[in-house]
Amino acid sequence: MTAAQPWGTDAGSVQTGPYERRGRGRRVTVAVLAAAALGAVALGLVVGQVWRLIAPRLPVVKVEGGYRYVGDAQSEQPVAADGWFGLLGLIAGILAAVLAWWLLRHRRGVAVLAMLVLGSLVGGWLGWWVAARLERASFEEHYAATPIGGGLEAPLSLNLTDLNRADPWPFHLSERISVRVSGVVAAQALAVAFTYTVLAGFAVDPDLRPNPPEPLMEDELGEPDRTTDPASPLPATDPAPPVRAAYRMPPGRATDPTRAADPTRATDSTRAGAPFSSAPDGPAGPTAAPEPPSPGATG
Repeated sequence: MTAAQPWGTDAGSVQTGPYERRGRGRRVTVAVLAAAALGAVALGLVVGQVWRLIAPRLPVVKVEGGYRYVGDAQSEQPVAADGWFGLLGLIAGILAAVLAWWLLRHRRGVAVLAMLVLGSLVGGWLGWWVAARLERASFEEHYAATPIGGGLEAPLSLNLTDLNRADPWPFHLSERISVRVSGVVAAQALAVAFTYTVLAGFAVDPDLRPNPPEPLMEDELGEPDRTTDPASPLPATDPAPPVRAAYRMPPGRATDPTRAADPTRATDSTRAGAPFSSAPDGPAGPTAAPEPPSPGATG
């Protein structure tokens, strides 16, 4: 503890408790869910703008007070724009589900799926609404510059839905609350729900997370996990085992090979006058050695 640090620690090493970590985890989860919903909304807006670029338009003729369709128009042309909007919505929904499954792989679950579906519904409606307003503004500009009897293209519209330019709001509140985002506008939400569910069905892990961490032995025994709580004291560690000095042979014994190879040489204990022992493991005395037979005893 110093004068600059009266409490013994600096401001950067303040430890957080379990409540702070839990609150931070909730904020991260809310941010992830909001990002998933906003990403789906952004894809819906992109669908609306791409729909304006590639969807076919019906040729019309300007008349007094409005316009009329050309007589040779085919019956499937009025719904061609619906088909393109639905196809683009399906592609966007599949892309949103795959990206969320890959990027948010550590947050997979029902909450992410719900945010994707909700964001896709809002994005489908918002993409249609922005595109319809831009189409209407562009058509009115061309209509004003076209003479009577001149040809121009009708603005894009959707027929396979409950939405229309006169009443574009996604909720109907007159008699009862009803969601009007239906038909091809809801194609992105349907594709998101189907694709994400299929990916979850073929997931290897039951919790849908990749490589889930294995529980520690302390967690299985019900003890607190000291590895995740920096405020808990560290476990006591065993002291290092004492280092034993290695036995070294004297220089003479280590370098003289004849001392170990010659069995007739006396040991150090014999030269020092150590007593002989008759035990099996003890050194044998000179009287215990058998005497060689005399030459006369061989007959």
